[in-house]
Amino acid sequence: METPLTASAPGALQKGKHYSYSLKVGKDVATFSGVEVEPWGTGTAPEIDKSEEIIYTVAVSGTAATVEILPAATATHISEAIGKVYETSGITDIVVTTALTADQQAALATALTDKTVTLYLPQVTTASLAAALQSETDNITVVCGVAPADAVKGDVAMLDGTFIPVAELDKMSNYLKSQASGIVFWTTAETTTEGRTTPAKLTDDVIMATDFPNCTHGLIVSLTDASASCAWQGVLENNKTKNSEAVYENFQNTDFFTLANKDKYETIKADEEATGNVNKILGYQSTQVLRAYNKYCTETDGKAEYIVKAVTAIDQWALSNPAPANTTGWFLPSLKELHMLCYKDVDNIWGVEGTETKTFVNGLLEKVGGNQFGNEYYWPSLEYGTSQCISQDFQDGNHAWQAKGILNKVRAVCAF
Repeated sequence: METPLTASAPGALQKGKHYSYSLKVGKDVATFSGVEVEPWGTGTAPEIDKSEEIIYTVAVSGTAATVEILPAATATHISEAIGKVYETSGITDIVVTTALTADQQAALATALTDKTVTLYLPQVTTASLAAALQSETDNITVVCGVAPADAVKGDVAMLDGTFIPVAELDKMSNYLKSQASGIVFWTTAETTTEGRTTPAKLTDDVIMATDFPNCTHGLIVSLTDASASCAWQGVLENNKTKNSEAVYENFQNTDFFTLANKDKYETIKADEEATGNVNKILGYQSTQVLRAYNKYCTETDGKAEYIVKAVTAIDQWALSNPAPANTTGWFLPSLKELHMLCYKDVDNIWGVEGTETKTFVNGLLEKVGGNQFGNEYYWPSLEYGTSQCISQDFQDGNHAWQAKGILNKVRAVCAF
């Protein structure tokens, strides 16, 4: 148990004097028991002990060690750093957070000669150096992360904001799997715009593009469901939805909706047009509307029962399942995004079936210990009036008009 202690004021200070205090800490009180007062001095800068210059840092947590190796580090320094790593027994993973020169890499390989370890180089060492390090050491498994701009469909998104290439997935240790946050299921590089009517574009979501201008590379799906059984809004009783209302009509389209740039938000009310909002990436902005609506409901008497539970499920789940660094954070995907996650990017999702991406992602989720997609329905961030939403069927890639009180699954996505 921590007990806060407050010490009484030590007295007035005078300019030009140097004070050294003795602090006496008791059970329930802290007091100043002595003070030495000397002139501040001539102002000459003290000599710095070069032997204490930081060349490397080591932090150990459980079976993993994080090592920072500065450019000035020599083979001796690197050997010292690895020695400190193994002062703790049971180390199985080392994460090197800084770029290595060829000489430093060779020194690291030498220092790890008799160690069996997974070495993770997150986006800091070129693939050629990583390959060379792997070839020099039979006992080390080298995994080299890539930057967001180089990520492709199937790469594993890590909590630190880097990505493990899908080709290296089998090298991931249990520790690295514990640091995984999601799977890339689409990148902008996959989509061509020539001859297309509604190609997938992250910039369709103007609010997201404004809030996160660097998240232009693609979409990540979470490893687990935010909820396995959740109403979108309200409850179902006698095949009718109780305690629900149209968010668009009762909030977004009123003066209660006060988010900045409110005029740039597209409606969360789903339409059935080939070029309408169901065929656009709008999950982030729609989730922002729904979060604002939930806040409005909780602060207004008689409105709490109307909250959108699918968004609440994501927000609560995200407290213990953080999104990768340098992303938008988790949000409830739009119908377009869910269709891309189940099938692929097409111009008009209506009547187009398929499970191509679902099958691909499921194979990766199995390897990293995530929740695979079954044949259930998932909720989107668009509604369809007072009592209905259009949900995504992951059995065949089709869609269904369902009452808001129906219990479906909820999965989070984010842009990077």
